[in-house]
Amino acid sequence: MKRVLLALLCAGNVRADPPVIISDLTPQNTLTGDTVTFSVTALQSNAVSALSFQWRRNGANIPGTLTSYFTNSITTTYTITNVQATDEGAYSVT
Repeated sequence: MKRVLLALLCAGNVRADPPVIISDLTPQNTLTGDTVTFSVTALQSNAVSALSFQWRRNGANIPGTLTSYFTNSITTTYTITNVQATDEGAYSVT
């Protein structure tokens, strides 16, 4: 029988402040064929966990756009090149 040692280490009073959006999405209109970029900036005063962002279109997650950053402040962007009528929608990030 093999013995396994498990240890839990605590770093004291670690507190994660909720992130604050310091630069929000701006509504944009564009023409077919153009490029559009959406961006949002978040700030977290005590980065003990990663800031994660998920871009959405009409409330549904856009596949491949979930990103995480272990930092206090980050700007994340979502770009659509060669915009088509089928790209129309309400874009958001959570």
